[in-house]
Amino acid sequence: LLKQNGADINEQDGTGRTAMHLAVASHDDAIQSFLIESRPKPDLSLADYNGSTAAVHTGAGGNKVENLHRLLEAGAFAGPNNSDLRSSPLHSSASRGHMESVKMLLKQPGVDINATDGKNRTASH
Repeated sequence: LLKQNGADINEQDGTGRTAMHLAVASHDDAIQSFLIESRPKPDLSLADYNGSTAAVHTGAGGNKVENLHRLLEAGAFAGPNNSDLRSSPLHSSASRGHMESVKMLLKQPGVDINATDGKNRTASH
């Protein structure tokens, strides 16, 4: 219904979050799948005002490997997500001990295990 009335799938709220950020943060598999299959596709590279993309939220929100896999398959970039390198999906997953997510991320192109965050820490710090 929203799409039929011209809603922008990539519209950001007051904190810079998109519908995909919110779907990932709430672990709503059905909405994530719906958004990924939508036309136009969601821009998975959009970061909120903290510099976090939906893929970062997946690492931060819990060890939801299937959600992370879904985002990566849909084209989410697993490397550092902004020019500040505030955080990356690898940093978020590693800092919370989510080993399955860490293993998956290390297999992705663009992931640098030596990349630092805004405090100059690597994911293994």
